[in-house]
Amino acid sequence: MEAKKSKMDVIVTGGLSGIGESVVTRLMDQENECKYVYGVDQKGTVECDVRDYGSVASVMKTLISEKHTDQRFGLVSSAGVYIPKPFLEQTEEDIRCVLETNLLGTLFVCHAFLNRLKEINTTQKHRIVLIGSISCFYPGGENMLTYDASKAGLMQVVKDLASYKDLLSVNMLCPGTVMETGIGGMDAQGKPDRTPKAIVNDSQMVDAARGFAVEKTEVAAMVCDMLFRWA
Repeated sequence: MEAKKSKMDVIVTGGLSGIGESVVTRLMDQENECKYVYGVDQKGTVECDVRDYGSVASVMKTLISEKHTDQRFGLVSSAGVYIPKPFLEQTEEDIRCVLETNLLGTLFVCHAFLNRLKEINTTQKHRIVLIGSISCFYPGGENMLTYDASKAGLMQVVKDLASYKDLLSVNMLCPGTVMETGIGGMDAQGKPDRTPKAIVNDSQMVDAARGFAVEKTEVAAMVCDMLFRWA
């Protein structure tokens, strides 16, 4: 049974840009539910390279101390990278960067997070939210191959993490194309233009199945719902 709920401390990887930055901003306004929010990034206040397990483990040890036995924690794994090149033009470095950041980095972060919670003999049940992609479900063509492979791997990660049901609940959010607030213009009715923006093949045809564009702030709101309100 989950212990009496307290305010949550939330760790956000990739917290200085993109979705991660929007999540951090949103969490800072959730004073009734979030006690502290830590934006973790390669050049952030809390520096961490998710591709380096030693760096990840060190951050978790710093942020989750022995005195936090009764503290609830949330982890938002948002660090990710996309290199817009056709698969056969990508270098070994390109491929490794995408897979090591998006997939291996997520595994490192979750592994270090859970191990640290067990080390301090936590009495609480915690939350993990992974940032996936609609790419988990639909083929994206040669420009998306490596990225799609990394995000598809996360689908299995989230399923298997659910086996730690006594320690945490876990969800994954799979948005389509994510745009900056205001980017994309307005449609004829004066509402944000949500036309699909993903170019997925050489003829520059748009595959509508990849999803309509959403703003980062909308994604951040859904992440917070997953942290604080979803089982």
